[in-house]
Amino acid sequence: MANGVSINPAWALHTTVSRLIGSGEQNIQNAWQTVLGIQPGTVPFIERHTEIVGLVGLITERLNSLPEGTRQKDIYLGYVPQWYDAVVSRNSWGNTQHPPAQLLPPDSLNLLAGLADYFDFTFGDSRSVLTDDAMQKLRDGLNEWRDLLVGAGIPAETVNEIRGQVDHLEWMLDNVQLVGNQPIVRGARELVGTGFSLMALKPKVAVTIGGVIMGLLTFLGNVNDGLDVANGILEGVADLTANVQELAGGEVPQKELPAAPSGPHIVPEVSNLNAGSDQNVVDAEVVDDDEAAG
Repeated sequence: MANGVSINPAWALHTTVSRLIGSGEQNIQNAWQTVLGIQPGTVPFIERHTEIVGLVGLITERLNSLPEGTRQKDIYLGYVPQWYDAVVSRNSWGNTQHPPAQLLPPDSLNLLAGLADYFDFTFGDSRSVLTDDAMQKLRDGLNEWRDLLVGAGIPAETVNEIRGQVDHLEWMLDNVQLVGNQPIVRGARELVGTGFSLMALKPKVAVTIGGVIMGLLTFLGNVNDGLDVANGILEGVADLTANVQELAGGEVPQKELPAAPSGPHIVPEVSNLNAGSDQNVVDAEVVDDDEAAG
């Protein structure tokens, strides 16, 4: 049994737009404030809203990756402009003549939910799970970054940059239902890159920085993205561990990595987010490799 969430970009966008429509607010500006929990027009709002707009880009990227002539590709791409307008709202957000309840026609919203199911089947999203354990490891790693930023002699501008990355990652973790899995994994990888750059900038604290990077690598190794991909991630983590040791010029504290998965493996069932529930746990069942491939 695996506890976690599997949120592909279509599910995340469906959840966000559904919350906007159901917010009960009189204008779109207030609806966004209710859903994202921060005043529109502020820098943190722009960061959060950008992640939602980015979901449309991820959806489009996936659809464009499908073979030409695929019927689903042609159907769903035709609705992308409507989904984009729903989160960008080219009409004035303060205009009460365009309330959030009218953001999308019901058939378009339902198609977005259908696309989420199609993505799960086609791209194996149901096997890419941010388990409770993985998310806790990422939170622990982010707390280590916060501790590192205090008194390590890191330039103020670099401290501010890293703190911004950490704050945004924490917000995405708290709102995985809205942004989905991909941006969180992407953000963790970007923070790893920042760490490597910082090791070259501050060699005196390279060992400490290396230990913090290992926390993020542990998280990445815990993201189950299917049998072959998960094993590949673990192999990559082992290589990165050696690189961290070399760059640090000393022994970096080791962190426990998850065991490589071997089938039969777990394929979680995706919760029906249209049911109005914000469950953070999905049920799972064991499926043989041959069954899953069929």
